[in-house]
Amino acid sequence: MKSFAEDRSHFGAWVITSSPLVLGYDLTDASVTDRVWSIISNTEAIGINQAWAGHPGRRVAAWTPNGTSPHRYAVAVGCDGDDGTQ
Repeated sequence: MKSFAEDRSHFGAWVITSSPLVLGYDLTDASVTDRVWSIISNTEAIGINQAWAGHPGRRVAAWTPNGTSPHRYAVAVGCDGDDGTQ
């Protein structure tokens, strides 16, 4: 990846869709591990990933703010009554 923000965004995208979290880099490269450690060891993100509600979410809106491109999207995911989010 090119930057910390890009690494974090990429990991976050996999987290919110409850996808398997797979590390796709040379694990023997300590410099890469040091760079991404705060991302891949984020217990809150991992908890979100593991709180599978049976659906990865669906697009509920698409819009182009101020005439910019590309579109922006809003995604909704249902919550159950036991997950503490309601």
